[in-house]
Amino acid sequence: MTRRAAVLLAAVLAAAPSATGPAAGQEEKATGTTYHFGVSPSRTTLLFESETSVETIHGVTHTMSGAAVLDGEKGTGSVEFKVPVKSLETGISLRDEHLRSEDWLHEAKHPEISFKAALKRSKVDEATKKETWGYDGEITIKGVTKALKGDATVQRIPDDLGKKLGRGSWIKVKTDFPITIKEFGIEVPEVAAAKVSPTWDVRVDIFGTTAAPEKE
Repeated sequence: MTRRAAVLLAAVLAAAPSATGPAAGQEEKATGTTYHFGVSPSRTTLLFESETSVETIHGVTHTMSGAAVLDGEKGTGSVEFKVPVKSLETGISLRDEHLRSEDWLHEAKHPEISFKAALKRSKVDEATKKETWGYDGEITIKGVTKALKGDATVQRIPDDLGKKLGRGSWIKVKTDFPITIKEFGIEVPEVAAAKVSPTWDVRVDIFGTTAAPEKE
């Protein structure tokens, strides 16, 4: 091959698209508007409930961190949340201690519950301005990760109302799903079997804003 031909070949190869692409072997990051959650405890509510014939346990936390990226034009996005185990409360201090203990959530070793998922919009209600977004991802509790799918309702808050909530543009997100605690390595002691349900119902009611949390 002549020197001139070699130069031409090198130029063609350099200009050609890569066979693997710049993101080969990597997940493509969602593009769009980023909404931060957990910036307002009064507008961050995660509830969990265990109900049996003899006792109902109600739990709550107003603490979380994370963000969702929503592309309004494409109707796609992603989300990642974390909830500190120490923030979970059931109304009884001793029961909260048990919840954080090694036999239950083992907060000392696994201090956070995490969730991440890909998002896809499936419906827009023009009358109420509410959108339905499906999530397909995974939740990690006590170091065990399981798939979690479902639908969430997303409502965009008008700017004139959003100003009353704080900085940025706001959305409200609601969803609910069941958790079978045995799947996460949590065994209910026989003595408590009548009082603790093997399946807990989780309800999420949270607000997100485009304004990033202020540094302390």
